[in-house]
Amino acid sequence: MKTITLTATVLVAARLAGASVGPHLSASEAPRATDLLRAETLAEKAERRLRLPHATSRGWMKGGTGWGGSTAPAAPTPITIRVAPPSKRRPLE
Repeated sequence: MKTITLTATVLVAARLAGASVGPHLSASEAPRATDLLRAETLAEKAERRLRLPHATSRGWMKGGTGWGGSTAPAAPTPITIRVAPPSKRRPLE
């Protein structure tokens, strides 16, 4: 009984998966205009994804000059890190 139920479930799932793909054209039938338009749109989107972005500017320049700015950055201020030993605390009760 379990085998029959499992087989029926697999067949129904395969049938539903095949039906959701869409209509199939026979050899003598021409594709519809909407199908052709959809294929063209998908091809254009794929082509746009594969194109590299345009290099319109030099981009971010290292050293803090920003996006093509001519002023130099201010000199960095020195950073002092003071490491002190931990304070002695009373143990928690």
